[in-house]
Amino acid sequence: MGRSWTKAEIKLLKKLFHFTKTTDIANQLDRPLYVVAYKARRLGLKKEEGHLLWTKKEISILNKMFPDYRFSIEKIADRLGRGIKAVRTKANQMGLRRAKRPR
Repeated sequence: MGRSWTKAEIKLLKKLFHFTKTTDIANQLDRPLYVVAYKARRLGLKKEEGHLLWTKKEISILNKMFPDYRFSIEKIADRLGRGIKAVRTKANQMGLRRAKRPR
């Protein structure tokens, strides 16, 4: 189990979450992206709508990484600074499919 959240970390998360990439917050707090995203969700925090737009660079990275079975969804989300659900949703919208692992 990971370390407990301090009051100062929670205060910073609340202050930054709406307008700062989750990856940047995770780096600042020295915590994994999925931990920060989960804590934000538990606190009821949401991103501003403008932040949800995907850049051409993010789409290119997703297009390269998503079909490759060697990259977990979690790793892709961490690389993009996005949540797992956002990665799956965008990949589905783009018609991307995961390759099967060779046996």
